[in-house]
Amino acid sequence: MKIEVVENSLQISHGENLKALSMVVHKGSEAGAALAATKAGFLLDDLHAMISIDYLRDAARPTEDPDAWSTEFEKMIAYADSRGWVQDGAVRVHISTRSMSS
Repeated sequence: MKIEVVENSLQISHGENLKALSMVVHKGSEAGAALAATKAGFLLDDLHAMISIDYLRDAARPTEDPDAWSTEFEKMIAYADSRGWVQDGAVRVHISTRSMSS
C-alpha cells in the first residue's frame, strides 16, 4: 500500500498490497500540510511519518471482499507492531520523494 502526497492531498494506491506500506511525496507537494489537513497523521522527520491506522483502514478498504482485506490489514498492522512501528493508534511509514513523471 502506498500513501501518495500529490498537490498537498493524500491518495491511497496499491491498497490491495498489504505486504508493504510507504509514503511517496511527489515533488512540489507538502507532506506535513497534507497530513495535517486530512488529520491522517504527522511527520516524525524527513524520512518517516506516523499515519493513523483508522485513516488507512477507512481510506484503503475495498468495496469488494472487505472482510478478507480487513483480516490481511490487521496482519500487516500486527507485523508493524511486532517491529515497534505502531504507537498510539498510528503506524510509522517510510517516506520517499519522486518527480511527477516517475
